[in-house]
Amino acid sequence: MKKQSYSFWNLVTINVGSMIGVGIFFKNPGILKTTGNIYIALISWIVGAFLIYGMSLSFAEAQSYTGKNNISGTIPNWVTAFVGPKTGRVAHQLFGWLYNPVFTGLLCYYAVYFALVGMGWDGSMIEANWKLVFVATTVAYLALTAGNAFSYSFGKVLQMTGTIIKFIPLFAVLILGFANPIATTATNTFATTTKVWNWGTILAALPAVFFAYGGFVWGLTL
Repeated sequence: MKKQSYSFWNLVTINVGSMIGVGIFFKNPGILKTTGNIYIALISWIVGAFLIYGMSLSFAEAQSYTGKNNISGTIPNWVTAFVGPKTGRVAHQLFGWLYNPVFTGLLCYYAVYFALVGMGWDGSMIEANWKLVFVATTVAYLALTAGNAFSYSFGKVLQMTGTIIKFIPLFAVLILGFANPIATTATNTFATTTKVWNWGTILAALPAVFFAYGGFVWGLTL
């Protein structure tokens, strides 16, 4: 059997694509809205980073053990190795029949959603044409599943292509954002001071912070 491996650029694109995909760049408005203050928002990011760092060390330690013992670095396999085979079988069933299909389905839905938004659609148009969105999501799901199941190389190419596509709006913001700054009459989100310092606002913002950092943690499994 041919040994399957990731090249340096495969790993770079997987990690970068995951970071962008989970919203490291567009979670800020929600976090600012939740905290109501730029300083509290920044502290939320810092607190989340420290907590994610601990989680990352756990992932890296688990992967180090399974890698040395030629065990595939997946959460169900970690459960099997550290908890036991019975619990591991349950984890494999949950990931195989629930987590992976739901996660892939959501990934395909949002891919279709943002593609339509990029074409000029708004939320009401997408909602009104939900049948079209459903069909497009189903086609994307079947294509993604079949491609990864039957072709290992296709999966790597798909990941690299997806990352390049994700960079397009970022470069657009970089170029157009500097060329066409926000009008002075627009509301300045960073000047909002409707909420004061307290741990409650930080805790409320942490779910979005964790989700934004998620791609970094998932990348450690590789």
